[in-house]
Amino acid sequence: MTDSKKASQLPGDEPETTETQETVATFVERKTPAPTRIKGNSVVRDSLRRARQKAEEDSESSVQEYTLVRDDNRPLRFNGILVGYNEVNIEEDPRGTQVQIFVTGSRKIITAVYQWQRKEGLERERHKAKVHENPEAAVEFLEEDGGGKLGRASREAWDMACQVEPSLKGHDVEVID
Repeated sequence: MTDSKKASQLPGDEPETTETQETVATFVERKTPAPTRIKGNSVVRDSLRRARQKAEEDSESSVQEYTLVRDDNRPLRFNGILVGYNEVNIEEDPRGTQVQIFVTGSRKIITAVYQWQRKEGLERERHKAKVHENPEAAVEFLEEDGGGKLGRASREAWDMACQVEPSLKGHDVEVID
């Protein structure tokens, strides 16, 4: 009769690693995500590059003047820097959302949402923009605009803004404790 029980092993009696066995080092290496870099798109990079160039030329100001259309109020004009943007091809998409996030020289946050729908016999557009004193109010506005959740366009623009703007760093996650 053959006993299928394994004999105890002493240190140094480990079996050789075969191709089917994975070492801890290779397991950790495989499971460790690649280092992340700042995500963004050309609109934000170009805006920041223009702001930096302007700052070098004119040390007093590194911001641009913007005027945002609003359906429910007068247009909003301010000096600031575009730090978050969700880019879409407005001409080709039959419907969509575009979100922009700005920071003013006085550290106020401005969020702008543009939505459109173009179907045969039905064309609609919506423009909203609001000034916020802190990041929490800006996120709350974007969530309210998204029907109680942070939609994809808002989330991508907000994540980008949090990576680019130092005053928003750490606000890309909700902290509860």
